[in-house]
Amino acid sequence: MCHAFGGQTKMEETMGHPHLTEHADAVPVAKVSYSDMQLGEILKLTALDAGNRGLKTFRIQIVGFVEEKHGLSPVFRLLGDDFNFFGNDKTTPTRMRKGSLAGAGAAGTLIPQTVFINMVFWGEINLGRDCSFEYVDGREEFVYAAKISCIERWPRPASWREPKTAVARYVRKVARLCKQLANKEKAHGEKLKKPLIIRTANSVYRLSAAEEEGIRTLTNVGKSIVYDKARLTSAQVGGLLVIDVRADDKWITLKSSVIQSIDLFD
Repeated sequence: MCHAFGGQTKMEETMGHPHLTEHADAVPVAKVSYSDMQLGEILKLTALDAGNRGLKTFRIQIVGFVEEKHGLSPVFRLLGDDFNFFGNDKTTPTRMRKGSLAGAGAAGTLIPQTVFINMVFWGEINLGRDCSFEYVDGREEFVYAAKISCIERWPRPASWREPKTAVARYVRKVARLCKQLANKEKAHGEKLKKPLIIRTANSVYRLSAAEEEGIRTLTNVGKSIVYDKARLTSAQVGGLLVIDVRADDKWITLKSSVIQSIDLFD
């Protein structure tokens, strides 16, 4: 029986993987920890297809591991199934081409996006949760498998050979990309310390330059709302303005509608 989230469903009839012996059967599990994954093994996941919103399966193979600050992280290869993941925006149906490599991401309530950090976990794939696969083929592209309802583990095929060169190339590519993104984020952070005009779908906000400990003033232009003490948490075009303000002798967090532009002012 396949132990599915919310109950039990009959496991699909398995005819056997073409590269496995006839005695090697799939093992349904409730979760798979990154630390427990075996090189070359195959995971068959049943999740919500982003195209038709029905349940479909896809297979990934563990083809390598990367040492990260929180432990070993697997590198996955997609085995070419007809499955639509949720794309970077967590909405658009996205397919990974057969043979694509991707890094291990987070598990939790990712679709729709959540801001509850305690609902997001790193280090395992779980029933009833979503899962992200990061840096697809070394690009700044994430894909998401939502509402995983069944996990099957298949042992490494007898004829499989570890693709060391391809994995090493992928790891180097991701490292270069992460360095570029870190430099870009640093530059963006320095920009956000300056006086800003932030336009959203509903409002225009004026922020003074950040002073000691990031404290600045925030004005909602046109609504005569001024906060003498504010700390900017997040501001990206296409995302939300998230800012902490001091009001009634306590700090509260405010969030805007979607940011349309961020401009400097003198």
